[in-house]
Amino acid sequence: MNRISAIRLVMARELTEQLKSKAFQISTAIFVIGILASMIIPTLVDDGVEQIPVAVTGSGTTEIMLQLVALGAGDEITIGAQFLGSNVQFNPETSPDRESAVEAVRSGDVQIAIIDGSEIISESQLGATGDLIEQLLYSYEVSNRFSDFGVSPIELQAITAVDPPTFTVLNESADDANANLSYISSTLLYITIITYGLSVAMSVVNEKSSRVVEIVLSTIRSVDLLAGKVLGVGLTGLIQVVVIIGVALVTNIFTENLPLPETGGIVPVLTVSVWFLLGYTFYASVYAVIGSTISKVEDLQGVAFPAMVPILIGFFISFSALEGEETLALKIASFIPFTAPLTMPTRMLLGFAAPWEVIVSLVLQVIGTWFVLRLAARAFGGGLLKDRIRLREVLRTS
Repeated sequence: MNRISAIRLVMARELTEQLKSKAFQISTAIFVIGILASMIIPTLVDDGVEQIPVAVTGSGTTEIMLQLVALGAGDEITIGAQFLGSNVQFNPETSPDRESAVEAVRSGDVQIAIIDGSEIISESQLGATGDLIEQLLYSYEVSNRFSDFGVSPIELQAITAVDPPTFTVLNESADDANANLSYISSTLLYITIITYGLSVAMSVVNEKSSRVVEIVLSTIRSVDLLAGKVLGVGLTGLIQVVVIIGVALVTNIFTENLPLPETGGIVPVLTVSVWFLLGYTFYASVYAVIGSTISKVEDLQGVAFPAMVPILIGFFISFSALEGEETLALKIASFIPFTAPLTMPTRMLLGFAAPWEVIVSLVLQVIGTWFVLRLAARAFGGGLLKDRIRLREVLRTS
């Protein structure tokens, strides 16, 4: 059997076993169901408009009620300043006095009470809605003061009708859509690299514990066995990543709950897929070495933990860019092979990385992956036929 056929045979076996495994099927189902639920349920439940009953009493009742209705209808209103409509619908009603308005709030008949255009009463903090009403009443009072000085509503509108300031964004790629995609891709890469890297180590340990590897090595070389395992498990992980992203993109066509940049979903899919392959290959080789040093699955977690540390570091560093700023740690980590698979995709999606930086990072990652693969091939062959062995001894005897 030539080497290509041997690698293909091992890869096909690993791919078949992984696809048929309960872990793969359950995890994929959980991801898909979670995506569908998080994107479809808000669309079905949220009608887009929040109904807010408001009790109004005292001076300015009629004017304030008219402005509340206009504000809730999404119209642009002017009372001393310009407002933009919102996704809330105010339902104002008159109240005879302050006591009645307060009682209406306490009983839950209304959510907000406005007294004399200068006091807002609610059962709890109102957040953005409270800020909106506060600004409305502020503008109402400003309008009254202008009227006291003889400025008519038409003159006041002419004074306040100014163009909004112009926003110039130096980094156009660093918008909310790319920030969301960066968060999703970092999380997805983190989970899949750890999951399928450990799958390689577990596969090696299982074969060692059952002594199947002794039979396998009598027909194919250890380096071909390693290559087949890495390719087979990696292809499984890539299939899962593509399925998850594909389901999210297709669902987004109907729900539009996931903001996408102008490039749509093609660039994110390619970015995540390329760095998944590089990051997975790098760490799969590391985990293959780890698996070759032990013979019991129970020992895997403790031995594999040191390899998880740089993944965790890269994962948390990538979150530093979600505020729209690029830190020095993020820039440095994007050139280190241990952390680049999690940090460079973030810089790319947010538009922080220059083309030359992406190229340099890719070259360094390929070199690092090649080096680890060479090391893994030596360690893999040296440790497979021993029950438990230190890494130093594996490298010395390989």
